[in-house]
Amino acid sequence: MKAVVWGLGKLGWEAVEAGLRAPDIELVGAVSRRARSSGLSLPGDVPIFDDLDAVAEAHPGAAVVHAHHELGDALVAAAVACASRGLSFVTSSGLFDPAGQMRDHGREMDRIARKHGVHIVAAGAQPGFFFDVLPGLVLPIAAVWDRATAAKPSDASSWPKDTRHALSIGEPPETLDGDLPYPLRVSAHLLVDALGLGIEQITEQRVSTTSARDIELHDEVLSAGVATGFSQVCRIVTTDSREIELRWEVSVDDDLVRGERPFRLRVERSSLSILELELDGEFSDDPYPATVERMLHVMTAAQNLSPGLHRVIDVGLSRSVAAG
Repeated sequence: MKAVVWGLGKLGWEAVEAGLRAPDIELVGAVSRRARSSGLSLPGDVPIFDDLDAVAEAHPGAAVVHAHHELGDALVAAAVACASRGLSFVTSSGLFDPAGQMRDHGREMDRIARKHGVHIVAAGAQPGFFFDVLPGLVLPIAAVWDRATAAKPSDASSWPKDTRHALSIGEPPETLDGDLPYPLRVSAHLLVDALGLGIEQITEQRVSTTSARDIELHDEVLSAGVATGFSQVCRIVTTDSREIELRWEVSVDDDLVRGERPFRLRVERSSLSILELELDGEFSDDPYPATVERMLHVMTAAQNLSPGLHRVIDVGLSRSVAAG
């Protein structure tokens, strides 16, 4: 599969390195007008193109690995820009389950991909993996339970500046509260489906956290009083009256997300814990290498599917997670 990396930030460089290593991928270029104009070069004499038109002319039918951090309409526009030029498109940025996230359930993106004979692949599974795949594997072990809580910390200081601000970190707290750019309810539906249950009620909210002091990051200083993170909670009541709570705890403050707050899964029966799981280590970091490996894996696998819009689980979620 011929692949082109669109964007040369941290994720983009990971994609370049992974593409050069992968035996079933031919990395034929990257897209970055800024990098090209600055004279930057890639390993192996891989060319850098100014725009997608140049890519389509040089390598028609190539797959574009989207390495920008975009959400909503901007992300849809990027996918359509590739598809309309005959280029397939894979992203993990804000696109986990198009049918659940998009107003038209992804029908327009699917139509455009089919029209141009390409694949648009939503490879997002992070932070979803911790909220659907992992609980989906563990909860059946507990067998009889009535409440489960999964809580994952994320170190937002490791994210690019534009990603933090896209999620309103560094902005006034009121711009963050209530907004849900990365809805956990998508993972909630996948988890409940995997468990063979139904949803009676589902609620979700995101509340900002702030700091009374300035916080200095590697690329900016967050002034006291702005949003330095958030707690996003999705609560589900199943049709058989079980309760599931998914908590995403994001902060730029290292002390809050490392060591003291690992990923936690607690399963209860009659308010008594019957199973507790903690995963420490680097789970709070944004897993760029795993994200890239998953994107390349699912796009390669999607070549065997008909053109259209596909999710990561359409080509084997367990295989793609294992690859990461």
